[in-house]
Amino acid sequence: MTSVVAVALCAWMASMLSACGAYSDSCWEALACAPDPEPPPDPCEGEPGSAPALDECGVFVSASSGDDGSPGTKDAPVKTLQRAIGLATRNEGEP
Repeated sequence: MTSVVAVALCAWMASMLSACGAYSDSCWEALACAPDPEPPPDPCEGEPGSAPALDECGVFVSASSGDDGSPGTKDAPVKTLQRAIGLATRNEGEP
């Protein structure tokens, strides 16, 4: 029943607009569409021992020179792991 209605609707639309089946999409017809572009590489990917130590890749901790009031960057690390975990899980700078 549904296919009969669809065919009748298409025939009616064709008579009204003569556009039923006139849509052309060369990409679809050729079945050779260009692939989606590759996303940019993540600067934080790689082995921890060889990847760059970038501020956006984590929270830095230094028990000797850190301060829990700091943002946890390479130049201003936090002092405790508790504060680092809090910054990493909430992604915020408030204690």
